[in-house]
Amino acid sequence: MTVENEHSFNLLTQKVIAEYNKGNQDAWGNEEQGLLEQAITRFSGKKCSILDAACGDGRLFKYQTGFAKITAVDFNETMLERAREIARQLEILDKVDFVNQSLKELSIPQVDVILASHFLQHMTRKDARIIFQKFKETLKIGGLIIILTVFSPHKTDRYKKSYFDGENRIEKDITEEEFNLIAEAISANKFSSDAAEKPTMSISLGTFSELLYDNGFRILQFETFHVMKNGEAKDVCVLAERIE
Repeated sequence: MTVENEHSFNLLTQKVIAEYNKGNQDAWGNEEQGLLEQAITRFSGKKCSILDAACGDGRLFKYQTGFAKITAVDFNETMLERAREIARQLEILDKVDFVNQSLKELSIPQVDVILASHFLQHMTRKDARIIFQKFKETLKIGGLIIILTVFSPHKTDRYKKSYFDGENRIEKDITEEEFNLIAEAISANKFSSDAAEKPTMSISLGTFSELLYDNGFRILQFETFHVMKNGEAKDVCVLAERIE
């Protein structure tokens, strides 16, 4: 992806998040914080290592300060530079390794914990299978993976795309085929800044089970949060242990 297109995609992401969280940012953030703190504290302070997968700008480093070693992986060097600044502010720069790499090509020493926050919903099922195989190779037996992503309470996954028409964010239901086309174009560095679209898959319990159980993980906790006005949860926190 070119620097120009990376910038355009990141700008779109920031606008979507800002619009999405408008008026609900504190509540959503507090729920996420509580779930992360509950999951991470069982390892924090025990000379353990953690992988922050697709770490972005390092916004979740604040939950990882008790780890002895942090590996922050992201394909976007611009985001990694922002993450370095966050690590500097938190005074943990000396124990963070920054890796500019696609998760599909992940190759790092094994870790005790993997944090996978809010990127899975933008992956095709094919890419997700590859990434979870990499996670299995990277996580120690008995290690914990923490997944935060968009949840589908239905029996099947649901797909949407978001884009901006001027200052207005448009969100539309799309087919799995259209989702795959957009996601694959981004993955293949063919993202067009002139037709910026962000695809999102709401992931069902069935898909979680497939990705985790097929790769030797056991689900320990499955907790939904960020409940919408219609009573359905928008997000989910999944904790799973590698058992084989």
